[in-house]
Order: sequence, then structure tokens, then C-alpha cells
Amino acid sequence: MPVRQAFARMIFLSQPKVDNQLLTQLQAFVNRDFSPFIVIAVEVESSDSRFSGPIKQILNSTTAGVLKNKAYIERPDGKRLFLIDYKPPIEDGLGAKFIFPRQVNGEPFLTADSETVRFVAEFNESFKLNMRFKLADMVYQGKLEY
Repeated sequence: MPVRQAFARMIFLSQPKVDNQLLTQLQAFVNRDFSPFIVIAVEVESSDSRFSGPIKQILNSTTAGVLKNKAYIERPDGKRLFLIDYKPPIEDGLGAKFIFPRQVNGEPFLTADSETVRFVAEFNESFKLNMRFKLADMVYQGKLEY
């Protein structure tokens, strides 16, 4: 929830005028229950559209079926968790959303003991995401938040 709170605050502060409808939408976003899922959002930004344009086109046109066995998160022990859904970017500022189950066999896939998690998504021969995140950086008020 802290990430959603921060994102909602960024949107709030970026608006010249805030109305009740926006406040209601932001609060609904913050309060929404994402607990069954791990959602990784990917946004593309570049000052040169020659580079960002083709990548945005790939993100907009791909589907969960295309990424089914090519997008996963991986723990240091080598265990992988594969994508269950993909949402292309819409006008919400969050970019593309890669959705994974939070639990496997009733247990959380990630714990603070995992130390790191790697996110991989292979779209084609020339475009692949491969990022590693430290779980210690995801602890907020003593709790792993992701």
C-alpha cells in the first residue's frame, strides 16, 4: 500500500486543480486489495521517441499469451514464478503491468529472507527486461511491502 499511496500523492501534487472525483479515484486505487498478486509496473520514458517509440509499441501490442513462458520473477534459489496476466499500458501513468501470484502452495513466493528478486520479460530477440531488486529496499515500517 505505501507504493500506491506515494503514487497517488504524486498524481495529486501534479494536478493544478483537484476535484472530488479525482480524490475518490485515488483513494480507491490506494485501498484496492492487490494482496493475491505481485504486480510489476513498467513505464517507458525517453527524450528521444526513436528509442522509446518501438518499445512502447511492443508493450502496447503484446499479450499475456505471448509472455506466458517468457516473463517471470526469480528468487536467488533459482525458483521461478511465471506470469499469470499482462495488462498493456493505459492512460493511468503506471505503464504495462505484469501480474504474478503472490503465493505458491499457500506460501508467499517472496519473503524478507529471499534477499533479492529478479524480474525477466522476453518480448523478442531485440527487447528483453532483466532487472534485480533488493528486498531490503522494499521493507516499510518493518514489513516487506511489494
